[in-house]
Amino acid sequence: MRLSANGLVHYLLDRRILDPAVVTGGTLQVIERSRRNRNYLVRRPPLPGLFVKQVQQWVPQAAASLQREASCYWAIASQPAGEPLRGLVPQFEGHDPARQLLITRLIEDSENLGDQLRRTFHYPVGTAKLLGRLLGTCHRHLLPALQAAGQAAAFPGEVPWILQLPQQAAQGLSSMSAGNAELVRLLGQYPDFQTRLQQLAGGWRRDTMIHGDLKWDNLLVGQADHQVLRLVDWELADSGDPCWDVGAVLQGFLASWLASMPDTANGGAEYLMASARHPLDAMLPAVRAFWAAYRDHAPDHGLDGAALLARSVACAGARMIQTAYEYLQYSGQISTHALRLLQLSLNVLTRPADAQRDLLGL
Repeated sequence: MRLSANGLVHYLLDRRILDPAVVTGGTLQVIERSRRNRNYLVRRPPLPGLFVKQVQQWVPQAAASLQREASCYWAIASQPAGEPLRGLVPQFEGHDPARQLLITRLIEDSENLGDQLRRTFHYPVGTAKLLGRLLGTCHRHLLPALQAAGQAAAFPGEVPWILQLPQQAAQGLSSMSAGNAELVRLLGQYPDFQTRLQQLAGGWRRDTMIHGDLKWDNLLVGQADHQVLRLVDWELADSGDPCWDVGAVLQGFLASWLASMPDTANGGAEYLMASARHPLDAMLPAVRAFWAAYRDHAPDHGLDGAALLARSVACAGARMIQTAYEYLQYSGQISTHALRLLQLSLNVLTRPADAQRDLLGL
């Protein structure tokens, strides 16, 4: 049963997570922040607040995703191997599989990195270093923590859906938005897309626990202390290829650069690049800082640095298609921004060495 705000209060009281004095004293706040899931912020002074997530649709896929996230947080909180990750992800407070509900400590005084970057138009090198350290630490320690907790076998090791999109999506065009149907048709017109995506899928590794949905909006930066960075929303965590997470960060820089260009079909490439509010050159110190910090903290993936970076850049190209697809989820037609993402994606996938050097400065 999905819980209303009032029902949630009774639920937390029944489980002695809430003190009745907080309720009767008038200091309790329950604020709904629902999106894909039903989310609540619960403030219960003087104790730390809570973040409660409950699935909206009671279907096996949603329950499995919430279970993945809960398993990660529980392993980190309960296993000595997870100790280096505490403070880098939300703190586990409880999981109720019957109600498909997860409770974590509320992360106060923070904003997601996407909002911060859109507000400031600035990519701090210090934050990029923190992100590289955070991701490398997660890749090094999360799988051992899950193995120690007996939870690692529950993760299926699936290849990201976007790597299989061109050959699978043709049958489902009628269920997509018109914008995404047009995107899929465009992918089919360029054989290089399918070839490169199949190559990435064929070389998929399953030796690291990855986040699987790493984007700016899933990174929370402390507002008072910018040295605090946390990675949230681990619903797509899986045993997988570390290059997918690294590539997601690299494409985040490139996608932000494209998104900051004027939304017009007029003007050549030089005009658009000169008009970008997030100039690519200004991002490069942060890109380099992220990569250096990741290499310093990541485990030995069995690839030398050059091979790891080359595959990560290719994954960035694939992840850019996913960004375009998500952007068009409710769109009636393909947009100028999505077309730019697809064009850059094709350039990155077919010429990864050039993208690594000329776009990312690595």
